[in-house]
Amino acid sequence: QAYREKTGRIIVFYGRRRVGKSEIIFEFSRNKRHLYFDGLEGEATPAQIKNFVFHLAQQLIQRHLEKTHFSNWKEVFEYLTTNVFSEKSKWIFSFDVLQWFAAGQGRLIAQIKSYWDQNWRKQGVLLIFFSQFKEHRTYEKIVNLLSQQPLSLEELADKLDLKSSGSFKSFLDNLELAGFIQRSASIEKTSQKG
Repeated sequence: QAYREKTGRIIVFYGRRRVGKSEIIFEFSRNKRHLYFDGLEGEATPAQIKNFVFHLAQQLIQRHLEKTHFSNWKEVFEYLTTNVFSEKSKWIFSFDVLQWFAAGQGRLIAQIKSYWDQNWRKQGVLLIFFSQFKEHRTYEKIVNLLSQQPLSLEELADKLDLKSSGSFKSFLDNLELAGFIQRSASIEKTSQKG
């Protein structure tokens, strides 16, 4: 359902490492336009941007990007806004551990908010952030900044059109049995605002 919305949506996922948060998104985004980026723990902004652009070039199959120099996140986001995202095609854009991308600087969040408000929401981008439980507070700040409301795992499955039975239900049951999640685990989504 969130994917089918004409305007963009934001989902924030958090949970322990190695429990399958990314796998849920990979399963959902199969046969859809999806850009997934893994941050580099402990690296500064220039290394994060270089890694991001390298993976962007691979995912878009645009090797010329590997030789393109972006000096800041604004230039990267401007490229995405004008050359990749459009109102005619739906994209899923995932940041796996946003804090690593930010490299301790709050400017990245402000830039994401600016591009979200001015462009990506209108372009129908489904923006997904990942985090671990210990980083929960940072993600709550992002959620508040971007006007989010809580969404249960079952609601998430519904929003992403995943069947709450079969492999997804088994996956959730196993996570719950292992003590990694509670059925009321915090996952966030955006509320539609004008």
